[in-house]
Amino acid sequence: ADLLQSIVFSQGVFVAVGGYGNVATSSDGPNWTFQVLSDTADELWGVTSDHHQFVAVGDDGEIVTSPDGVNWTSQTSPVSGTSLSLYNVSYGDGHFVAVGDSGTLLLSTDGTNWVTDNSGVTEELDAVTYYEQGSFVIVGEDGLILFNPPPRLGQLSLLPGHTLQFSLNGLNGSTAIIEATPTLAPPDWQPVATNIIDHGVVTFTDTMT
Repeated sequence: ADLLQSIVFSQGVFVAVGGYGNVATSSDGPNWTFQVLSDTADELWGVTSDHHQFVAVGDDGEIVTSPDGVNWTSQTSPVSGTSLSLYNVSYGDGHFVAVGDSGTLLLSTDGTNWVTDNSGVTEELDAVTYYEQGSFVIVGEDGLILFNPPPRLGQLSLLPGHTLQFSLNGLNGSTAIIEATPTLAPPDWQPVATNIIDHGVVTFTDTMT
């Protein structure tokens, strides 16, 4: 019952999580305080931090957050209360990414509001880590390795009426701010649109001539 599965160090605190909602915290390494979360009896498999809060994930789609490793709050996600387990969670470039059973891939910018993204696979996803420039690497069942590349601009196309259209691939739920400049010497960039990336793609059509 006291098995601990994952550990992270952040904000001057070690936080370890494990079976039946067990959490252990330490400020120095040798001395630990144990508690059992009242909000969950689920196995907690993974924990991470964005240096402001801790996020832990586990069985039945469980997601819990804490500002200090001591006080925890259950959060709701698209897989909450299901038979799908979440096995790992990572943070980088303003995003939490959680992975689990049947190719489950969840994204959040604040640890509270979660959306699903399409991993493109149905295998169990067991671990995720942040790489760089918005990229995450995920590993799973049968030696599976997934790489999410940095946000990238799709092919430009000029439609009738001098309409410019392009797509930007990125993490689901990310905010894409599109800017334009009338001159490059010196550049004077101004925002012209703000879009939310929906399952990997945002498309913007510029009708200005």
